[in-house]
Amino acid sequence: MTSRTRAATRRLTQLPDKNKAQVSHSWRKRIRLMSPSPASDSDESSSSLSTVSDYGFEGFMNLPVDVFVKIASYFQPQDLLALSRVNSFLRRLLLSRELSEPIWRSARSNIAGLPPCPKEISEPRYAKLLFSKICTSCGARAIHNMDPILLERLCAKCKGAKLVDLAQHWEIASLVFASTTILPRHCENWRGPWCLSEDFEVVKTALDRFDADEGEDEEARDSWIEQRQEMVEAREQSSQPLIEWFQQLEMKRQAELDRRRAVREREIKTRLMELGHKAKDLDVDSDSDFQVDSDTNSGSDVGSSSMCTWFSLVRNTRPLTDKAWRELLPKLERMATAKRRARIAFERECRLEELVDWAQDTCGLKMFRLWQKVDYRYHQFEQGPNLNATELLLNNIENLSGIGSLLDADLSDDEYEQSFEALQPELADILTSWVDEQEAILVSMMPDNILTPQFDHPGSEMTFGVDGDPTRLPMSGLPENTQKLLRADAVFVHTPTEPDEQNKDTGAGTCHFYPDFDDLPSKFIYSKLASRIAASFLTCLGRPNASHLEITSTNYALECGMCPEIGSLEWKKFIEHCLKEHWVDDPKDEAREI
Repeated sequence: MTSRTRAATRRLTQLPDKNKAQVSHSWRKRIRLMSPSPASDSDESSSSLSTVSDYGFEGFMNLPVDVFVKIASYFQPQDLLALSRVNSFLRRLLLSRELSEPIWRSARSNIAGLPPCPKEISEPRYAKLLFSKICTSCGARAIHNMDPILLERLCAKCKGAKLVDLAQHWEIASLVFASTTILPRHCENWRGPWCLSEDFEVVKTALDRFDADEGEDEEARDSWIEQRQEMVEAREQSSQPLIEWFQQLEMKRQAELDRRRAVREREIKTRLMELGHKAKDLDVDSDSDFQVDSDTNSGSDVGSSSMCTWFSLVRNTRPLTDKAWRELLPKLERMATAKRRARIAFERECRLEELVDWAQDTCGLKMFRLWQKVDYRYHQFEQGPNLNATELLLNNIENLSGIGSLLDADLSDDEYEQSFEALQPELADILTSWVDEQEAILVSMMPDNILTPQFDHPGSEMTFGVDGDPTRLPMSGLPENTQKLLRADAVFVHTPTEPDEQNKDTGAGTCHFYPDFDDLPSKFIYSKLASRIAASFLTCLGRPNASHLEITSTNYALECGMCPEIGSLEWKKFIEHCLKEHWVDDPKDEAREI
């Protein structure tokens, strides 16, 4: 045994250069890993070029093997892989199964949690699969980890050429070494697992041979299948520790990447806040319902693109150098500014909703609604349209004094609450008196002798109620100005915007009946011409003091005798048609008194 070991050592350490010193027969004695280069007495220039590093490397190579083995016990497999590429002697030493196994096992033990080498491969091959990003098939670069079940590390090209999708070969899936992770994110749409084409051909050939040979013993086929399944199950069980190790390694890698991203993001936010930006404008996670385009100054309500843009610029693992900061700053400031505008708009909308709810509770007693019969058989009623301009007030509350500036201000929640509480008494007074003031202005435009309408149509009775109160009240309980404004001949139009229109009759515009205005009452004036036309038609109908609620609810069939082709029209459209076709278009009527 000793002689064979010595012979193996001589064969291992023999060098092709006969001029070099011969290595000792016993590797446990002072064996040099590499004979020193012969010094040529005649070549003085070569010796003069020797450096300290040359002597250091030569001294390292002169170490005895047992000392080298002791030093190598502190290495990791990556270090041994690098040493194996230094020269042919180290390669033979580190790849020798007899001599290198203890070295590789010791190096493997220096990596915490690394499972032992699978019995199907050697320690050097195990280290190469784990730590060398080289394809085991073609030698190209392979960035993905080795597959613990297939025991291969393949590049993208070889994966396409050497892998077989078992989705169409389930009959032999249990007989081959199959992996579900060698193609990440591809185990979808009934694809995978995958096996090596060589393994697939071996199994398929064996099964075809059994099927082709009719005289083959069935028990032999079953025995072969059973043995093959046991091999596959054993491989899967032995690969579990390595699979778990890769999972833990990936978790640690992701944790480190997350730490780097967090450090970079924290540094960027700190610098932006030093420039005057607020922290809530730099937190994309808190409000992702808008998009920031890094190439524009706009923000829009779309969402995911803004997060992707922010993450690509801020949440990455690259260090934040001064050069990178100079390139990022203009883009980040545009994003922060757009986020600020979007945040203020979002806060304004939320605060406006809260303000409208508060205002509705404050002026609830001024919200009068008409009771409408929804079931004539059982005399069931429900509250219908509003009878005054309260809804107009609530819809335009942001135009009131002090409200717009409060909503547009960039205030924190506490600052907004304090400002709103200080404004509440004044705002409550405005809300409770606003409707009465607007109605008084509108009534002042009407004739002084105008009467309140007759709400009770023969055979029916109109009632109203306060918003949310089931009590039915007679229409005479409404304020007098409100009743007058509900007349069917109280027609209003938009205030003319052009100076030359001030002296013309404004009946040519769209007619409006209170409170069905499309703007604040201050934007309307009383149309004398339209009101006279409406009054004349009401007289013809025998209801001179009717309300527009009655005329519209009883569905009068109003037709223009001069224009029969237009058919029946509702009250509002009928007045507008008569104004446009038969009054305003007549030049004589343009000079008529308003």
